[in-house]
Amino acid sequence: MPLRDKEVIEALSPIREPADETPKPLLLAAIEAAAQVRPEEAPLILADFAESPDEEIVEAAQEALAMAEGLSDEDDLDQDDEDLDDDDDDRF
Repeated sequence: MPLRDKEVIEALSPIREPADETPKPLLLAAIEAAAQVRPEEAPLILADFAESPDEEIVEAAQEALAMAEGLSDEDDLDQDDEDLDDDDDDRF
């Protein structure tokens, strides 16, 4: 069952304002989730993590940013396809 937006936002709270005691596996999972759930917002959400002193966090942030860019590009292509479909309907 997909998470609703409110649940997703709550799940991402450790990444938006991580506490020092946030378990690292949870933080890494939240970084990955941010890219999948909010690809357009990922650069803003993940910017600080890309400059972390922890190499594992930096790597996770960079991978998530690349994934978010790919997902965002797919969304743009899907929107272009929908626009073309709408134009086809106008001809009839």
